[in-house]
Amino acid sequence: MSIEEARRITTGTQVHEIINYFGKCLHCGYPATASIHVTTYGDGTESTRALATCASPCGWTGPASPTTMSGQPPVTRRRRDTA
Repeated sequence: MSIEEARRITTGTQVHEIINYFGKCLHCGYPATASIHVTTYGDGTESTRALATCASPCGWTGPASPTTMSGQPPVTRRRRDTA
């Protein structure tokens, strides 16, 4: 994230779970889940990033590639909005 992005006012965030993501935790190797986070700023611009989270209690969360094992585009389900 650039300094300019850090200074912008966030007006909302949408989180979309990637249903067909089959990645593994980079820390312990256990299966992970992933989601796409879309952040909307006060100036109308958006930024998008994919994050993965370990499905076990090791606590790892980090950037993820939104690609899937099948090579198909990610299938997403809207999880929540935050403001």
